[in-house]
Amino acid sequence: MLQSASEGAETILYATLSESEADTSGAYFENCSTTRSSALSYDQKLQEQLWSKTWQELRPWLTADELAQLSLTTNATTNATTTD
Repeated sequence: MLQSASEGAETILYATLSESEADTSGAYFENCSTTRSSALSYDQKLQEQLWSKTWQELRPWLTADELAQLSLTTNATTNATTTD
């Protein structure tokens, strides 16, 4: 079911402004409450592919410092993956 823009914004505003969620971090919200995200979101290999593709697509807009940081992050991720 599609929501209007204001209905869609309700959950974002709730998660951002609600005092009861002030200590909540990294949670997935749907219809103004926390819930478990889809099974695909827990797929570690898929997460790594998305991370890699995202940085690949952003490369044209990154500064030299950001590219250097990306290189450090990519190396750390590769090392962690190969040593597991």
